[in-house]
Amino acid sequence: MESTLPIERRLQELRFLEARKHFRGSSLLDFGGNKGELEKFVKQDYFFCNEDYSVLKGRKFDTIAILAVIEHLERPQVYEVIGMLKEHLNEHGRIVITTPTSNAEAILKLFVKLGLLDRENMDEHRHYWNKPELLDLAVKNGFSVKLCRPFEAGMNLLMVMEK
Repeated sequence: MESTLPIERRLQELRFLEARKHFRGSSLLDFGGNKGELEKFVKQDYFFCNEDYSVLKGRKFDTIAILAVIEHLERPQVYEVIGMLKEHLNEHGRIVITTPTSNAEAILKLFVKLGLLDRENMDEHRHYWNKPELLDLAVKNGFSVKLCRPFEAGMNLLMVMEK
């Protein structure tokens, strides 16, 4: 969700800057890409999708970015989505995921109360992932994990997995 709140926009920018270090190849799909805010941060041919998956038809990508998305889905749905997206990755393609950690939940809720973050966006959070859960997501979908670590003072996780 796009926000007009300065802190939320800044956190999004920091997330994009961290994730883009791991983008590879010439084509990138921004899955859950809202209005395409990530585009100005990438050099690759850029595509994005939200609920309409038509952009996937007949296409494969070198990188798929899933930034601050999986916490908005139920866990079983995340496994399904990753499995489906794997079919749209080129050989040795990678998926780059960011998601807030359970450590972030209380702070995010406080920021909402203070009016610094959008309540609607926070209310959509279904699950706060941890590192073992992300590793399980990768392994059960047949990916090799290139990186899985916290960033933003442990408030977010970054995972890079490769086909």
